[in-house]
Amino acid sequence: MDADREIELKLAVPDCAWPDLVRSVAQAGATRDGKPKTLRSIYFDTDDEKLRASGFVLRIRSDGERNIQTVKSNGPHRSVIERGEWEAAVPGDRPVATAPRNSPLPHVIGSRELKRLRPIFTVDVEREVYVLDRGETVIEIALDRGVVHRNSAQQSFSEAEFELKQGAMQELFTLVREIGESVPALLSLTTKAERGHRLGDGTSGQPVMRIDYAVRRDMDAAEIARAIAQPCLVALLDNLAMLMAGAGGEALHQSRVSVRRLQALLTLLRSAFGWEGGASVRAELKWLADLLAHPREIDVFIRSALAPAAEDNPDAPGFDALRETFRRHRDEAYEATIQALHSPRLLGLSVDLLTCFGGVPDSTLRLGAMKKGRKGSAWRCIEKALRRRLRSLLDDSVAIDELTVARQHAVRIRAKKLRYMLEPFAESFAPKRSRAILASLQAMQDTLGDINDEKVNRAFALAHARNSQGGRDGADASLFAAGIVAATCRGRRAKCLSQAAAARKRLAQAAALGFR
Repeated sequence: MDADREIELKLAVPDCAWPDLVRSVAQAGATRDGKPKTLRSIYFDTDDEKLRASGFVLRIRSDGERNIQTVKSNGPHRSVIERGEWEAAVPGDRPVATAPRNSPLPHVIGSRELKRLRPIFTVDVEREVYVLDRGETVIEIALDRGVVHRNSAQQSFSEAEFELKQGAMQELFTLVREIGESVPALLSLTTKAERGHRLGDGTSGQPVMRIDYAVRRDMDAAEIARAIAQPCLVALLDNLAMLMAGAGGEALHQSRVSVRRLQALLTLLRSAFGWEGGASVRAELKWLADLLAHPREIDVFIRSALAPAAEDNPDAPGFDALRETFRRHRDEAYEATIQALHSPRLLGLSVDLLTCFGGVPDSTLRLGAMKKGRKGSAWRCIEKALRRRLRSLLDDSVAIDELTVARQHAVRIRAKKLRYMLEPFAESFAPKRSRAILASLQAMQDTLGDINDEKVNRAFALAHARNSQGGRDGADASLFAAGIVAATCRGRRAKCLSQAAAARKRLAQAAALGFR
């Protein structure tokens, strides 16, 4: 393997499962390589973070005996598991421009900027290294528990890094799946460097809400797919990690949004390029979406139905009991969801998505060959698919306020899916017009979503009322409160339909301008 190429997969592992991880690594046949080490890494950049903006990382790592300077870069095709890596020993804890000799560092920043490099954060790690040697396959496994420090902020982490030193990429995926069978681990695509940058950005510990896409008109179909899927997958895994650590409602919501974005991408690939792959991924994404739905619905009920009804009826009996009941239901739903997320099934889905969209050499994504021909043909296929879906949505939402409830719900789902499809391309089409389309789709989604929320909320309240009737003399204190909540869950339908019709009108006006 080339010395300047690093292929690595990481698993985030909770501290409570660390003994299981060590045992699983040993059972896989790996042997410890040396004694545990304490490592300190200092990461450098300019004040305006030019290295980060250029896709590079510069660090000096010390184990108490020697200092190693490392430069890392994004991998080919923007792979999320393959990166360029250049290492050399240096005499001190300051960057050396010529170390190593083939380092790209002097070509990324000039001599003046090299002098302006400064430490921006440090990472302290306790590391145990194991090596798995299976003949033609050699994988180094680093078990890391550490802390990222930036100014007065810090973030702890525990993870296992699996680096392919020799052999086929598939063997790396196989080992990770094998470890995941006995350890509650989550695939992680967040580097230590990115953790440090997030501490500086103030986004550490916050759900990922905004996705930065990097699509270009000259990309082929596979490149477009990867440019969309990779940041969505990173966001999904980050949000799920927060959810599994107990972050709660917003992490859950953003996890569902990430799933919806990936589902929309699969639909777009089929619509634009006729791609029929990813059937198993599509089914597993639906499993994940359904798994996250129940606790989210209870969250919405408490926030949008129970809380307003209690506020409007401060003297009515039973609201405290009703609130406590649904908080208990919510906690139970969260616990069940988190337990399910710790299963090998989620890890398997994550690895499948990575295999398909990660930019690895033996990727199962084979879209580029489908649309050979003139430059930009893949982009035109995307444009046509988006226009076709937009026209179809407009045709099927005429007189939206008169449609059946089922058809209104279908329109909402299609508006949401189309919005997620268009988002990655909005700034590359005519931005102002695309934003108008996105805003109209969002408004349709939200107003029709409010109608659906009222329906679900009312069902929760009525189900509770029916269950309460089984109590002694039907005298559950929350029964009266549940009746009030159910009665208030029908009040906004007419207003929401009017707003949805207005949003649909704006969408038709914006769509008439097209994307160009």
